[in-house]
Amino acid sequence: MEMKRRDHTKLLEPYNEGDDLELLCEVHGGDPRPRVTWYLENTVIDDSYEQRADGTTTNALTFPNVGRQHLNARLVCQASNTNLAPPLARVLILDVNLRPLTVQIQNKARQVSADRSHQVECKSSGSRPSALITWWKGSKQLKRSAKNFSENNATLSILTFTPTAEDHDKILTCRTENPRIPDFLLEDKWRLNVHYVPIATLKLGSNLNADGIKEGDDVYFECSVRANPKSHRLKWYKDGVEIYHNATGGVIPSDQSLVLQSVTRASSGDYGCVAANAEGRGTSNPVSLQVRYVPVCKEHPDGEVHGALKQETVLFHCNVDSSPPPSGFHWTFNNSGEQIELPISSHFQNGYSSTLRYTPVKDIEYGTIACWARNSVGQQETPCVFTLIAAGPPSPLQNCTVLNQSLDTLQVECTEGFDGGLHQEFYMQILELPLLKIIYNISTNHTPPFFEVHGLETSRSYKLSLFAANAKGRSDVVSLYTVALLPDKYTSESRALLMSPVLAAFAALAAALAAAVCGVLTALYRRHAARQRHCGDTAKHSLGDALYMERGAGSLSPASESPYPLPEVKCDKYPPALADDVDPDIIPCNYDKKSICSEYVRLQVPRYSPYDAGRPLEVATGQPKSLTKSFSSQSISRTNRGVTARGPEIALSTAARGRPEVVTTARQVRESCI
Repeated sequence: MEMKRRDHTKLLEPYNEGDDLELLCEVHGGDPRPRVTWYLENTVIDDSYEQRADGTTTNALTFPNVGRQHLNARLVCQASNTNLAPPLARVLILDVNLRPLTVQIQNKARQVSADRSHQVECKSSGSRPSALITWWKGSKQLKRSAKNFSENNATLSILTFTPTAEDHDKILTCRTENPRIPDFLLEDKWRLNVHYVPIATLKLGSNLNADGIKEGDDVYFECSVRANPKSHRLKWYKDGVEIYHNATGGVIPSDQSLVLQSVTRASSGDYGCVAANAEGRGTSNPVSLQVRYVPVCKEHPDGEVHGALKQETVLFHCNVDSSPPPSGFHWTFNNSGEQIELPISSHFQNGYSSTLRYTPVKDIEYGTIACWARNSVGQQETPCVFTLIAAGPPSPLQNCTVLNQSLDTLQVECTEGFDGGLHQEFYMQILELPLLKIIYNISTNHTPPFFEVHGLETSRSYKLSLFAANAKGRSDVVSLYTVALLPDKYTSESRALLMSPVLAAFAALAAALAAAVCGVLTALYRRHAARQRHCGDTAKHSLGDALYMERGAGSLSPASESPYPLPEVKCDKYPPALADDVDPDIIPCNYDKKSICSEYVRLQVPRYSPYDAGRPLEVATGQPKSLTKSFSSQSISRTNRGVTARGPEIALSTAARGRPEVVTTARQVRESCI
C-alpha cells in the first residue's frame, strides 16, 4: 500500500446474494511493519495479517453468505504501524444482486369460460435488479401473451389468454427469477377450472357393421359427452330434425344411447346428438346410417301406360332405388297369363336404370311388360310395370278453369288426360259469339296445359274450345263460355263471368222455377179477384133480404105489440173449438175493437098467415127491453161460420120445417173472401 494515498474507494463488482466473499489486502513497506485490519463499516471483522519475507504484509478476508443487508455496505482495509501518523485505508462498497422475495397471482377466479379472453396479473417484489416473470401452462411457456412492468424493486406481469376445453385441470404458473442469480426462482400456481360447452362424440354401436345393416335389423348409437359443468340435457337428431321417444315406432332414446328397432329404408340418414349445459350446446359429429334394401321402383309405382303402333320401337326406362346399387336387371312380357323372359340383348343397364327396346309386330305382342332388379340384399319384390297398348287418340282435357279474365288478359289452365300412348299437344280455339268465328288458335306442349291470350275485345262474348291431339287424332272438345265485360267507370279492370255448361243448366233450371212461381202467384191472384166479385154480389143480395135485425127507430116492435113471444136466449162466448174451425179462406172484418160477447139469438120465425099479408115481417122477443138494448149498444165482432143472410121466403121455409135459425145482429156485416 502506498502510504501517500489517503483515500482509496472502489465499488466492487456485484456479488450474488448468498455468495461467499474472499478479499486479500496487501500492504507494502512500512517500518516498523504495519498491522493490517478489515472493517465492516466501523466494526473489525478480521485483524489477522501475515508478514512476508519480501516486506509485504497481507490480510485475507473470507466473508461468507453475502446477504441483502450487505447491499452498499463499506469494507475497509486499514494499515497502521504507529500512532504518530494516521493509518492508511482502502474502502470497498459492496454491490449485491438480490433474489426475488415474493411472487403472487393476483386474481385467481374460481372458474373461467373456454374460448373467452381472460386477463391474469402476477406481482413479484424484492429482486435486484428487476425480476423476470414468465408464465407457464403445464410445461409450455406462454411467451407472447404477457407484458411486464417494473417499478422500484417490484415487477408486475399481465397475461392475456384464452383457455380451451383441453386446459381444464391444467396448472397455470407465474414464475419469477433474477436472471443474474442462477438456479433460483419463485413460482405461484393456479389450477384452472375451465367451463366449456359439452363436447359430444357419436359412434355406431361397437358390435355393428355399418356396411351390413339391412331392413329389419336393430341399430343403436352411442353418444359420449365430456362437459364442465356436467351436461343436463341430451337430444338426438336425424338430418337436422329432433328425434322423440316412440316406443311403438321402435325409437328409444336415452341419456347416452339411441336404439332403433327394425329399421327401414326411411331410417337412413345422418344422425347426431346435442348436449347442453350452462355454457351452451355442443353438437356431435354426424354418423351416417345406410340401411341396405332390395330395389324398388323409383317412378310410377302403380305402372305406366304406353301406346305404340305396329312396327314402332318403344323405349321403356326402368328406374329403381336400392342400397347398394342394383347388380342386374331382367325384363318379362305377359299378354294372356303366359310370362315370357325377354332376351338380355334387348335391354341395357346404366347405374340405377335399365332401358328396354321393344317393337310390337302383332296384336298379341301388346300386353304387360315388367322390369325386375336385384342387388346384394336380394331381388326386387314388386316389379316396375309398363302396359303397352295400341296407340289411339288422347283423352279429353280435365278441370279446365279460367284463372284470370280482365280487360286485356285471358288465362286458362287444364289438367292433361291420357295421351293415348303417343306424344300429345294441347289446343285452345277462341270463337266469337254468336257467329262462332275463330279469332284465336293457340297450342302448347307443356304440362299442365296453360293458355294466355292478350288483346281480346271486352265488349264481346266468346266460346273457348279446348282439346288434345296426337298422331292418332284428337280428343273430345271441352267448351267454356265467357260473358262480355264492360269497363267500369270506377275501376280500371273488371272480370267476366264464366259460363260453363253446368252453370248454364243451373241458370235455366232457376229460370224455369221462377216462371213456375210466377204462374202460381198469377193463378192465386185471379182466384182471389173472382172471389172478391162473388162475395160483393152475395153481400148486396143479403143486405136487402137479411134476417139480421138492428134496433133503430121502430125497427123492432114493442113487446106488448108482438103476438109471437121470443124465448130468452142466453149469450155465451165463442168456444175455443169454434174459433179454431173458422174457414181459413174467410177473413172476418172487425169494426168494433172492444171485446164483446158475440151473442147468438135463436129466432123463431112466426107462422105465416094470409092475414099478415102486406104487413112487414117483424121479429118479436120475449124481453124486448133488455134485448133491444143489447142489440143497439153492441156490435158483433166475428161472423159465425156457415151463417148467411137469407130472404124472407128462405126464412119461412126454414120455419115450416121446424128448424131454428141462428143469426147474429150487428150494425154492419162484411166478408172478405180469398
